[in-house]
Amino acid sequence: KSGATELITAVGLFIILAVVLLMDTLGISTTLGAFLTGVLLADSEFRHEVEASIAPFKGLLLGLFFMTVGMTTQLSLLIEMPLLIIGGAVSLLLIKTLILTAIARYKKYSWNNSLLLGTCLAQGGEFAFVILSLAKSEKVLTQAILEPVTLIVTLSMVLTPVIYWIMATQIIPLFNKERPPEYDEIPQQDNPIIIAGFGRFG
Repeated sequence: KSGATELITAVGLFIILAVVLLMDTLGISTTLGAFLTGVLLADSEFRHEVEASIAPFKGLLLGLFFMTVGMTTQLSLLIEMPLLIIGGAVSLLLIKTLILTAIARYKKYSWNNSLLLGTCLAQGGEFAFVILSLAKSEKVLTQAILEPVTLIVTLSMVLTPVIYWIMATQIIPLFNKERPPEYDEIPQQDNPIIIAGFGRFG
């Protein structure tokens, strides 16, 4: 009601700290607590305000996150066990592509859009690194397993943009029989247009 954006940010930070402290008290991972807090805030009516408040820090935090991932990735394993790493990455990409394409087709998407969706989301997600870090801290998996899996996920993220580009520009046009939609014709092109806003609130 006050309209103060600082209050929304303060409440969001308070919720994050409260949930993380609760998880730590219960002996549950604080990483999981932070994730659950994000899910909680995403379902609230103030999600857009919170998102706008943390937007300046998003790039910095993502950069630090992937810097940490890069420092823990053992590229030497690609030379020591190439069949395992490359085979694991290809298997991950292939399985996710097939599953996502099948789901998209079930939802009545066209073959073109289904294949593009499958290849676009074929990589291992960033949350996989969070789970692997949690497994390492809880000593669920050994270092000998964590390092190859981390490299497999990283390699899948590197290969996905290349595969998507090949699918979108080389493979789909070969089999594309659908005519692209024609642009709408504007009969009066000289009338002035007032643009009131862009984005989510435009």
